[in-house]
Amino acid sequence: DRSPSRGLGDVYKRQPLASGILAPASCAVGARGNVDAASTSAPPDATAPPISLGSLPHDAQEQVLVDEMLSALLGIETAHIVCSTHRVGRPGGGSSSHAPALRDVRFSLHPTLCPDVDPALAELTARLLPLCAQYVRAGHFVHAATSELGRGLVSHALGAAVRELLREYLVLVAQLEEASLDGELTLQQLWWHCQPAVRTLATLDRLCVCAADAAASGTRADGRGGALLSAINAERARHVGTAHAELLFAHVLERASEPIFAMLGAWLTRGRVSDPYGEFFVAQNEQLSRSGLQTDFNDRYWQLRFTLRDAQVPPFLRAVAHKVLAAGKYVHVLRECGVPLGDLPPPPSKLSQHDGQHDAAVSLLHAHVSQRLLALLFNECALLPALRSIKHYLLLDQGDFFVHFLDLAEPELLKDVDEIARGKLSSCLELALRSSTAAVDPNRNRLSCKLLPYNLTNQLLRIIHVSASAAPDGAGADAAAAAAAAAAAAEPPAASRVPGLDAFTFEFAVEWPLSIIISRFSLVKYQLLFRHLFHCK
Repeated sequence: DRSPSRGLGDVYKRQPLASGILAPASCAVGARGNVDAASTSAPPDATAPPISLGSLPHDAQEQVLVDEMLSALLGIETAHIVCSTHRVGRPGGGSSSHAPALRDVRFSLHPTLCPDVDPALAELTARLLPLCAQYVRAGHFVHAATSELGRGLVSHALGAAVRELLREYLVLVAQLEEASLDGELTLQQLWWHCQPAVRTLATLDRLCVCAADAAASGTRADGRGGALLSAINAERARHVGTAHAELLFAHVLERASEPIFAMLGAWLTRGRVSDPYGEFFVAQNEQLSRSGLQTDFNDRYWQLRFTLRDAQVPPFLRAVAHKVLAAGKYVHVLRECGVPLGDLPPPPSKLSQHDGQHDAAVSLLHAHVSQRLLALLFNECALLPALRSIKHYLLLDQGDFFVHFLDLAEPELLKDVDEIARGKLSSCLELALRSSTAAVDPNRNRLSCKLLPYNLTNQLLRIIHVSASAAPDGAGADAAAAAAAAAAAAEPPAASRVPGLDAFTFEFAVEWPLSIIISRFSLVKYQLLFRHLFHCK
């Protein structure tokens, strides 16, 4: 058992943490605790019952405890160091299958075999035993956090960061084992060499418990992604002033936030929400289509296609969350229009410890894509000429065109709707456009005639009724009832009996991306003003 060939390879072969089950003493180096101090060269009898440490001399007790403590530091129960464990439930007795479940593990000296151990050796052993439990809990957290893809990418990145720290701990234990095999390690030296690990594992244990509690509380989405990072950052704030704890939390947060920054980069450079597990703080509603902007009065594509998840905003991006949302929406529009975006400023790619660095990068990118979108709307899509045309036609700014159109179309508009020849109305409109100052308007082909099945008053009542019905429960109940009563009292006549003068309005065609600004919601307001002015004329 003390062959020089044993070492680091055997340490990594011991994996009691992968399943969260403590290995029996017979399968680990804890069996070395049965070595007879008087004859260390002969192999121990694996079937011999464990002996009481009190019956051994002081040096033999220390040798056995050093040997078994090296196994216990890897979470392995030995003959004289035993473990008790039970699963920890959520407060109130509940449990969550979405949170990494931890075990409350305690290592202690065997109460029967170690009653008369030297007090100094027992004290040193008691100082080292918390390391064993903390290592087991951290390893169990890593397994639970990375066992299912459904836990999210942030949870997996967090588990990988903790696993890296545990590997450094394993290297320390392997080096201590080498010193023990050479007969150069006492219990006091073991305690001295483990001093850095005591602080690191204690902090790591609190971090794992904090992350597990965040995953176990609230709904499934509350314990993942940005919400998980917020919980870790809150625990980090409790350790301000402790240098080693701040470094550990900074390292773990940087590694755990890598998936969020990858999603942030995809959102800010491609306008895509790459979030398979609902961890990013920008949510996408794929059921909304941009075509609704041109047809639906109540369409809220621009407001609801991409929205913020407040609970998922990480603390280091909270100040610029709305800029991130807006910049990504701008990039999405530019991509939809086929505008190349090869020279974008780089988005934040990793967690920075300097306040304001993320804010500056996001603000620079936001300003850049905002200018690109404005250039697209004002130059290529000619937003201002389109608004001027709407003013000319729907607000009757072009007087000669409107007078000429009325002279041509009045005989038709005096008829009922079902008797009007719509082709003749279109011909009158085209003739009026060509024979007036509107002939030079590049947007004249967007104008068309439209006959609505209700007059202006009934249209207003319909809009009020729909708006009140869409109000939150309770907030718009009275308004909805009043609107319904008014609509019932002023029920429009059959569409076929509506006079043409009451049903007529102009329609102005708007395409993407101008429909973001001049949506159906805006055009209906212009048409309401036009119908009022039309009646006044």
